[in-house]
Amino acid sequence: MTLTDEILFFLSNHPGNYKRLRQDLSHNRTFTEDERERQRFNKTILNTLHKLKKRGLVEGNSNSWKISQLGKKFLFHPKKLNLDKEKTSRPTTKKLIVMFDIPETKRVDRNWLRTQLRKIDFMMVQQSVCLGPAPLPQALVSALKDLGLLEYLKFFEVKEKDII
Repeated sequence: MTLTDEILFFLSNHPGNYKRLRQDLSHNRTFTEDERERQRFNKTILNTLHKLKKRGLVEGNSNSWKISQLGKKFLFHPKKLNLDKEKTSRPTTKKLIVMFDIPETKRVDRNWLRTQLRKIDFMMVQQSVCLGPAPLPQALVSALKDLGLLEYLKFFEVKEKDII
C-alpha cells in the first residue's frame, strides 16, 4: 500500500486528527537514525497531504485533515459488496494465495481489491500478494468478473504444512 493509500485510508476512519495520523503511520516503520529520520518522515506525510489537497482528495490545513468525496471515490471503488455475512460462513481450513498485477490505469480497481481482500481476512504478504482463507466469496468473484480484473489475478491453494 502506498503512502497516499495509507493516508486516505486513515483519514476515512479518523478525520481531522493529524497528530494521530503521524503516530499511526510512523508506528509501523522502524527508524534507524534517531529523530532526524522520523522528522523527515513527518515532513513527507505533510508534503503528501498538500499534494493530495491540490488533487482534491483531501481537505484541511496543517492540523486538521479529512478525506474529500473525490478521495473516497479514489480509495474505495463505487461497487459495494457485503462480504461480512460470507466471511463468517466460509471454511477456513484451506488457504489461498492471491497474486495480482493490475495496471496503473486501473489504480482505483486495484485499491478496491486490496480493501475487499482485507475485509475477508486476507493478509498482505507484498503489495500485490495476499494470503487468506479459501475459497473466495462468490460475490467477490462476480465483481471481479464484472470489472474485468480476473485476467490480472492468479490464485494458488496452499496447505498449512506448506506455509513456514
